[in-house]
Amino acid sequence: FICPEDYIYILADYSQIEIRITAHYSKDPLLLEAYRLGQDVHTRTMSEVFGVDYDLAVEILSNKKNPRYEEVSTLRTVCKIVNFGVIYGVSPMGLSEQIPRPAKYANASEEEWVEVCTQYVEDYFEKYQGVKRFVDKYSYLAKKQAFVETHFGRIRHLPEVNAVAILGDRQKYWMEKKAQRQGVNVMIQGSAADLFKIALVRINKMLREGNYKTRLVNTVHDEVQFYLHKDEKFLLAKIREYMEDFDFAVPIVADFSYSKTSWAQKQDLK
Repeated sequence: FICPEDYIYILADYSQIEIRITAHYSKDPLLLEAYRLGQDVHTRTMSEVFGVDYDLAVEILSNKKNPRYEEVSTLRTVCKIVNFGVIYGVSPMGLSEQIPRPAKYANASEEEWVEVCTQYVEDYFEKYQGVKRFVDKYSYLAKKQAFVETHFGRIRHLPEVNAVAILGDRQKYWMEKKAQRQGVNVMIQGSAADLFKIALVRINKMLREGNYKTRLVNTVHDEVQFYLHKDEKFLLAKIREYMEDFDFAVPIVADFSYSKTSWAQKQDLK
């Protein structure tokens, strides 16, 4: 996408929307505190799980020449993947295929590495017990009801939670467990998808009713893309308001970037 003359390419991307919704539903004190203090949630998770002082970690990650940069950066990446993985019920085996190995496990066997990943999940849930209760609760509700309801009232039916009884085949138990994981997933990503669409409707209505030159041109996952006319920069504040004005336990935040040429050349918009 290369915007026409007199326009600026604006990209508005939701910041960690899935984990923010997880914080809302789980009421986990560590997640809530991280967002209340404006901390980087993945760095905070690394601090909790691996015992690295948060402020020290931030200092190290701000300087690629720091001798501990690669070590701490790898641990943060591990925790970022764990943050998303555990709320979707990823297995230790699945994690072992996704996360980078810290240097001390470089020569570990596959079996040993899976055991390490199992410990990562256990350590995470030991610290983030609110998240564990949230996952258990909606896994149970999915099984009990055969459906879950998102934050905005949209229902996802999950008949597969009764696959064994319906199909008369105990080997279909895996389908039941998958459906329970989907129930947790729907609460998070389903609610995020609903929120995103509500924001799109708000913004599109505002642009149409105001007969503005600025127009919405694309979406990518949880990012909205605009061609913003140079005379309508005042619309940015309104777009941000429509994207962030939701009643959750933690702030819903949109990060804005821009480009005068193409997506690949985007820069943060302060």
